[in-house]
Amino acid sequence: MQNLTFLVILLEGIAAISGLYYYQKKPTDKAVGFFSYFLLLTFFVEALAAIPKIIYWNEPLHFLKNTFLYSNFWLYNPYLIISFVVYILYFTWNISNKKIRQIINRGLILYVIICIANLIFSDVFFKSHSVVTYLTGTFLLLGVIFYYYFEILLSSK
Repeated sequence: MQNLTFLVILLEGIAAISGLYYYQKKPTDKAVGFFSYFLLLTFFVEALAAIPKIIYWNEPLHFLKNTFLYSNFWLYNPYLIISFVVYILYFTWNISNKKIRQIINRGLILYVIICIANLIFSDVFFKSHSVVTYLTGTFLLLGVIFYYYFEILLSSK
């Protein structure tokens, strides 16, 4: 199982490097560059997320079991906000209606403020995944994707 995790992290790194290379060759495609940098961030987050496994499987590192390094909530809660923002922006850039894009952007700013406030003022940050981040991000992303597909159905694309 550890080899599979290493393989996934390695493939994420290769995908990020490939995307950045493509973006260097064709810098006009901003969405590809944006998503490539997100893949690079994902690669680093997943690499850091392997720390608890390393602590668990190495006896000399067991003294770190009672530290924040042994759980990944502190790492994945901010990453989850960033990932929802990236996915929502990716679809928003493909929506042609400027008024809807402005509404989505305002909703996205409100989403980030609510999620950060939830992480600061609740005890979720180090203890569990933020339900507020998951639910509001999922519904916002779902709404943006529905509108994106609705716009595709109305157009001749």
